Amino acid sequence: MIYLACPFTHRFKKVEAVRAHEASLAAAYFIRKGDAVFSPLSHSAAILQAAGDRQVGTWETWMAIDLEIIAICKKVVVLGLEGWHGSKGVLAEIEHAIEIEVPVVVVRNYALSMPISLSRAAVEDLGTGVSIPGIPIDNGIEGSRP
Repeated sequence: MIYLACPFTHRFKKVEAVRAHEASLAAAYFIRKGDAVFSPLSHSAAILQAAGDRQVGTWETWMAIDLEIIAICKKVVVLGLEGWHGSKGVLAEIEHAIEIEVPVVVVRNYALSMPISLSRAAVEDLGTGVSIPGIPIDNGIEGSRP
């Protein structure tokens, strides 16, 4: 199963809605390809919407669930949406995947063909928002969106 990591939290709710929509589109892409995929953003957004204004859980609650799911996945795919490299959640997911030796792939435009292996040092560098020489990121192929 593929775990689909994606930034979510933003100061503007419209950006959060776009990110949730993009995560669901990417999940649909994988499903159409015949892959099993778990999109935590698609999953939690539906739960939060159903709960309305009621608090369902903290960031820590959701992250604990997500990390358990990563442990049963074969790969973590990070959607390279704007802000992914500064996302507390995405960075925690990447770090956990590396710790338990689950491959991590960072992609843009859903052209999902260039896996990269991120080391702990790379994760720390990503947290600063600095690009990392030697770590390729798949920029996709125009028109490859789901």
